[in-house]
Amino acid sequence: YLAASPPADPHSFAAWYRVLAAQRYTKVVGRFARLTLRDGRDGYLRYLPRILGLLDDALADPLLSEVRAVLDHALPAWRLSPPDNPARLRERVARTRG
Repeated sequence: YLAASPPADPHSFAAWYRVLAAQRYTKVVGRFARLTLRDGRDGYLRYLPRILGLLDDALADPLLSEVRAVLDHALPAWRLSPPDNPARLRERVARTRG
């Protein structure tokens, strides 16, 4: 795509590409969590470590430092892989909800 239609400002394009990537990965993590926790569709757990890694990479952009700070404050363990056992994950989430 970039070779066929180079952007006027490649640096800005790359930054906004990472912003959109972070938004997408955040949406996917939330959707996988909902499918696992609420709907009992546990097969999505195996994909979370990869998606969380991609989100972590996207949030490395200085433009997204405030988003990373909010995630770190609100969800301190967000970078950790979820337990392999869906029942343990549901237990952990139930404990945090009080």
